[in-house]
Amino acid sequence: APPVSAAARSWKKAVPEDNATSESVPQELLEDQALDFDIGQFAKTLVYEAMPIGFNLVPIFLIEVGLLKHSVAETWNFINSRLYSFVMIKVDKNGEKKRGVNPGIVIHLNTLLIYLGVILVAMDASGVRKCIQPVEALTWMAMFLTRCITIAIKYGHSPPSLISAQYLAEPNLPGLMKNLFAVGWARPLEFPGLLNDELEVSMMVMDTNLNFSAVLLEPYEAMDFIRKMPMCRIRASHRYGAEIRAQGQITALDLAWFITLSAFGQPVDKGLQTTIDWIGRALPAVSLLTRAACGLPVMGDTWQATLACISFLMGPVVAARGLLHFQLVAYASYLRRAKAILLLDDLCGDGIKLRELLKHVPR
Repeated sequence: APPVSAAARSWKKAVPEDNATSESVPQELLEDQALDFDIGQFAKTLVYEAMPIGFNLVPIFLIEVGLLKHSVAETWNFINSRLYSFVMIKVDKNGEKKRGVNPGIVIHLNTLLIYLGVILVAMDASGVRKCIQPVEALTWMAMFLTRCITIAIKYGHSPPSLISAQYLAEPNLPGLMKNLFAVGWARPLEFPGLLNDELEVSMMVMDTNLNFSAVLLEPYEAMDFIRKMPMCRIRASHRYGAEIRAQGQITALDLAWFITLSAFGQPVDKGLQTTIDWIGRALPAVSLLTRAACGLPVMGDTWQATLACISFLMGPVVAARGLLHFQLVAYASYLRRAKAILLLDDLCGDGIKLRELLKHVPR
């Protein structure tokens, strides 16, 4: 989910809300919302993600500084934003800069283990192929590369403003987590502004303001009920919206916000998430159990074979969990969209009771 860009925010300030036209929407904002795929961004991200931490700094500086002409400082900000360093400078939720250990260090260590295992199998080190065949090593490597490709596709589709922001300053860790598909969109309400930004950008791109339209309520959905409801904070001070709410009604934006909260506010099912997490942890152990069942050395009979077995027992865990979590959030996203469409269908039919609409919305 792209954040509201600087151009979008300046557009809001410069253009009167009741006088917005399509010509006033900045080109940067329109480009951000275009469903374009940047093959260059995809290719370089795939190279960066597929290489172990430390080793990937060489192509990063060659490409970013040598080819793309970014400064060293900008490239270092990019490295921090993409979590490609062991130690990083990050901005906490209070706006303070702190030096700390990269939270993604475990991912990079698992990458090193996968490469170590593949190298031992490829070199046919002493005793390794008694317990690990090349096809198994290729299977785990394919899983790892699939995760890298998935991440590269995400950045290939990322809006230009989000990519540009990675070069400008030290990463804001809460903001970074907010825009990660498997983090922010797994728990949208834990990241303030995520859903608001989606509605706000949509209104600007569609050149409309839902605060202009009043939604009529039945008498029992009266003003005292409205006061208790979580109104949308987007442009809440707009005079038209304030006038509408003062009359005991809600705006079309409030209704869109209620539907968004009801459909998208629920986090990913924790029970299913825990199950998926443990499946990802246990998946690499399948080969260990298979060796035990076939009477092969479970952890090898030489130190090289033991090292290879440990590498393939621990290394693929992050890739397995990551791919399963991506699918889980994608599944949840589908259910959320389906729910929103059904709510809109009910709205166009017999109508919706606000109490029913907000029954499952966290307060």
